[in-house]
Amino acid sequence: MSTSRNASSSSTYNRRRDLPKINGGIIKFYNIVCYCRRRVEIKVSESQTNPNKIYYTCPNDPSCGFFRWWKPSTDEAIEIEAALQRFEEEATDRASEIQQFNIEDFHNRFINIEGLLHKNKKYQITITVITILVLLVLYCKEC
Repeated sequence: MSTSRNASSSSTYNRRRDLPKINGGIIKFYNIVCYCRRRVEIKVSESQTNPNKIYYTCPNDPSCGFFRWWKPSTDEAIEIEAALQRFEEEATDRASEIQQFNIEDFHNRFINIEGLLHKNKKYQITITVITILVLLVLYCKEC
C-alpha cells in the first residue's frame, strides 16, 4: 500500500518558484508528465526493500508503465547539506553555551562556599577568643 498525492490535483504551478515546499523548502516536487501525457502521482513506498522512499507513477498504471524514483536535485542536495551544517553549528554553539554556563555556575557556587567557610572560620575564631576570655575572667576571679 502506498500513500498518494496526485500532482495535478494540487493548485497549478507554472513556475519553479511557485512549487509547494515540504520540510521548510528542502524537498520540492515538480509536475512530471508520464508516457501517456498525464501528470504523475507522487507516492511513498511501503515495501520492505524500499520503505518510505518517494516515487512517481502514472495514474493509469500499469497501462502506461511510467515509474521513477524521486531524487533530490543538486540544489536540494545543497540545501540539505547547508541545513545539516547549520544544525550542527547550532548544536555546537548550544553545547558550548551549556558548558560555559556549567563552568560559570560551578565557579559561582565555589565562591559562595568559600565565602561561607571564611565566615565560618571568623565565627570559630570569635567563639574561641570569647571562650578564652571567659576562661581567663573565671580564672582571674579565683585568684
